[in-house]
Amino acid sequence: MNPKILPFSCLVVLLILFARNQVSTSAESRNLVEDTCRRAYEEPDICVAFLRTDSRSLKATSVRELAYIMLDICIANATDTRNYFQRLRDAISDRRAKKAVELCVADYGFAVKYDFPRAKKKLNSNSYAEAKKLAHNGAGRAVNCSRHLTPFLSSDSPLMLKNSILQYVGLIAKGIIKLLQGKHV
Repeated sequence: MNPKILPFSCLVVLLILFARNQVSTSAESRNLVEDTCRRAYEEPDICVAFLRTDSRSLKATSVRELAYIMLDICIANATDTRNYFQRLRDAISDRRAKKAVELCVADYGFAVKYDFPRAKKKLNSNSYAEAKKLAHNGAGRAVNCSRHLTPFLSSDSPLMLKNSILQYVGLIAKGIIKLLQGKHV
């Protein structure tokens, strides 16, 4: 064999092996996401769609990683929605509607600063029951906000949709954390 071709051949073989490993890892992660969502949430397609919005889910190798990713999605969603409500509050003149939006800002503030970050800390210390409860509480903040807004908005308004999204992602996080209970992951 020509000695000049040997390094090139080795490089090609290494690239092929690397590519196969990447495809395999991606397929394994895809299966992990789909399997986890099937077991964690009653509407697995919604769970898969939310997890796939975060590219880290493509590299995840454990349910625990997916739980952290989902909690990060919760924090990002709650932060974005809280900021939206803060801007809206400043533009509202009706006193009662403004009060409802202020209550939503407070609810989302608790979700952003307390519920979901504490759920991550509890997950880190293997306190799954507490992490699950905190994720549930974070989802509940959206329900509270919807109650405040109901007199002023229809159920299909964009603001109510934002509340529904936080409720979904919070309950998905809760379901994924529940899978970790009883396991030493």
